[in-house]
Amino acid sequence: MNRSQKIILITSAVIIAIMFLFPPWLFVFNPPKEGIYQPATRPAGYHLILSAHRPMDQVKLSEIFALGFPKVPLSVFTVMLDWRRLAVQVVGVLVVTILLTTALKAKK
Repeated sequence: MNRSQKIILITSAVIIAIMFLFPPWLFVFNPPKEGIYQPATRPAGYHLILSAHRPMDQVKLSEIFALGFPKVPLSVFTVMLDWRRLAVQVVGVLVVTILLTTALKAKK
């Protein structure tokens, strides 16, 4: 393994570690069954994995989910990891790493 390949592998490992440290999150809306609203999810951005993850701003969440003026209680909102988006990101980094490592293979 040459120097360029080692740099690519180390850089990729650091990028993947950062992706797991600051993963993508989703806001989840779980309305009561008797209501007029349907369950839905919306992106919540990237946040530190160790921080508290609970919805706090009732007005902003109503805007994000286009619920209009009625204030919906915070108890129907949750936050969860967006595993699908994180997996796509990790696979993307791995594919680029494999391609670059192969392309920079030392010729014998």
